[in-house]
Amino acid sequence: MSSYRIKLAILKHPHAPRDVALRLLKFVYVFDLLELVFTPGTPAELKRLAEDAIIGQRESLALGQRISLSRRGSCRLAGLLLADREAPVLKAALSNPYLTEQAVAAGLMLEGASAELPLLIQRHPRWSVSRLVKQALVDCNA
Repeated sequence: MSSYRIKLAILKHPHAPRDVALRLLKFVYVFDLLELVFTPGTPAELKRLAEDAIIGQRESLALGQRISLSRRGSCRLAGLLLADREAPVLKAALSNPYLTEQAVAAGLMLEGASAELPLLIQRHPRWSVSRLVKQALVDCNA
């Protein structure tokens, strides 16, 4: 199993043995893991572990990769990337179509969140009108 394409094919197969798939997760690139998260038929546990693997690699990713992850990632990934310090990553995460009000509200409460995040949320056309997000902004500033 030295071929990367074979490892990826096994991971994407809906009937792949669970223990084999779990061992292969650490050998897959970040954006292939992201593709695995959105592949229909992938077991929920495997999706969750793929997201965990991406989150674990978050600190070592270049700025462009973090921007792309925050734009294309799942709700959980985009919500966790709201704790990033870079404004382009925050803007891309706020524009993510999978992001929910709960994830934005939780992102405001994340430890280490940027001081710029509340300002970006207040100016964002999608999140500035949300009642839950407005309440989280008030709670954050209190």
